[in-house]
Amino acid sequence: MNEELLRLFLDVVQLGSFQKVAEKNYVSQRAVSRQIQRLEQNLHTQLFERKKNKIVLTPAGEFFKKRSEAIINMLDATEHELHRFSYRGATNLSIGYFSPFDGLFIHKLLAKLSPTVNAFVSEESVEHLVSDVLMGNLDCAIVMDDYGFNNNYAQMGLQTVTIHRDRMIIGISERLSHNNEVELATIQKMPVTYYSNEDSSYLK
Repeated sequence: MNEELLRLFLDVVQLGSFQKVAEKNYVSQRAVSRQIQRLEQNLHTQLFERKKNKIVLTPAGEFFKKRSEAIINMLDATEHELHRFSYRGATNLSIGYFSPFDGLFIHKLLAKLSPTVNAFVSEESVEHLVSDVLMGNLDCAIVMDDYGFNNNYAQMGLQTVTIHRDRMIIGISERLSHNNEVELATIQKMPVTYYSNEDSSYLK
């Protein structure tokens, strides 16, 4: 199993067709099919169920998809981080963030940085952000404080600075919108849908 095979597998998952992946990579459909069969043979596991005019991931394929994404993300992040060592005469700044909301502030901050500062951005869980800052792997991190983590950063030896304060807007059903106020206990009894543009199985 190699990186090229993993990326090919993820292309097939994303595009849902050997033919589309073949067109994307300028190879024959047969070549793509052979590569996937080779991967399945190496793993001794069937990753796709071949149906008429479509392919579907097997349960093993779903599991392997998540692992493959994690491996590729780690490889890409490692390559990105290694580039830090190639810069000379510049200041490096590593910033971590947790959610898409935090990411919005990252872009605003990066726009204000001096051209001599090389910024490296990574997305991680709050727990990883805290430990990475404590261990010196990150220079700083941006986290929404009202996410319910209740972390006492000062007790951990970390300094915090408020960079933005705002309200979070929650949409409610038309039936509830006729009330002047909605009790938290009422919402807790109802189904809640959370939307994010992140491709994350955790959020789903």
